[in-house]
Amino acid sequence: MRVLELTVLLIGYIAWPTVALIVGLRLVTELKGGLLAKIVRPGGTIEYGDLKLTVSAAAHEVEQAGITLLTPEYAEPLPAGADAKADELSPYDLVMTAWGDLAETVTQLAVQHRGYDDRRQVWANAEKLLKKGVIDKRTFEALRSVQAARNSMRRTGAIDSDSAHSYAQSAYSLKKHFESLVQG
Repeated sequence: MRVLELTVLLIGYIAWPTVALIVGLRLVTELKGGLLAKIVRPGGTIEYGDLKLTVSAAAHEVEQAGITLLTPEYAEPLPAGADAKADELSPYDLVMTAWGDLAETVTQLAVQHRGYDDRRQVWANAEKLLKKGVIDKRTFEALRSVQAARNSMRRTGAIDSDSAHSYAQSAYSLKKHFESLVQG
């Protein structure tokens, strides 16, 4: 009887750490391969203090969708030696302007196909457009990548000029693609 009690007790002492270890390893694997892989992909970087995140390569996703990268006028770099304009957008404002323009165009297209007339519903509208065959999977993934990059930049608030410029190109290029679909 005593041996049986000791065996059960020993199994109890070993089981919980083993289960915790297995769950911990599974969680790390899931984060690295699942959630983090969707949020953090090779591409541009965002730094916040000592933390450096690599965000989704939105430009790569846009090019994979067969969309040529274009630069919006508001993101054009100033010529060398020129004085900075008072109305020049900060990197954060550049990202938010580019996203706002893209969201507006996606909303216009979605409304034509019985989607939501709400710029906050870009994700739901994109899913409807994909389901109805208005956009293809690559365009959908490009839009998702641009939205994820915007969300990452907005959360950290630390955006360098190069990342903002690259983001503006991606969002603007997608906007132009969606405009062509709106005009039919």
